[in-house]
Amino acid sequence: VSVSERAQIRARIRESKADHAVYDMRDGSLPRELLFADRSPMRSSTRAPGRVQEKAPSTFQTVSWTSQSPLVMASFQRVVAQYAHVLIRAKGFVTFSERASEPVLFQLVGTRATVAPAPTGQTKDPAAQLVFIAKEGTLDEDGLKAALARSCVDPQG
Repeated sequence: VSVSERAQIRARIRESKADHAVYDMRDGSLPRELLFADRSPMRSSTRAPGRVQEKAPSTFQTVSWTSQSPLVMASFQRVVAQYAHVLIRAKGFVTFSERASEPVLFQLVGTRATVAPAPTGQTKDPAAQLVFIAKEGTLDEDGLKAALARSCVDPQG
């Protein structure tokens, strides 16, 4: 895209989305401010020169959970489905009662969940070690922990 075409695009965006920031991406490189949340002011190319927009840092809530008891796979899937709408990321090691001799690595990113054999050397004790990440204030920590405990073979976890 030529320089004049970029200027026209920015002008159209400025007309309809004056409160949005626009970043030029050169040679496939993302601007630093898109990759890292920090408190440094960033300049937006859609704003008047000299006007600075403060970018608020993102805050996250993390919940760690462990269990000595294996989980029932179908119950665990229901828990993940119940909380998926607020989770940004979840991962950890899980042993399912249906395959107690094969611990797995569970990973959730956005709406994509994967289960793979746990790396060699991963012990079976505890049976589950998980961490969940969501935007601050969106995750019911007590509810999540209770639902996970109910998905254990031994509900005491």
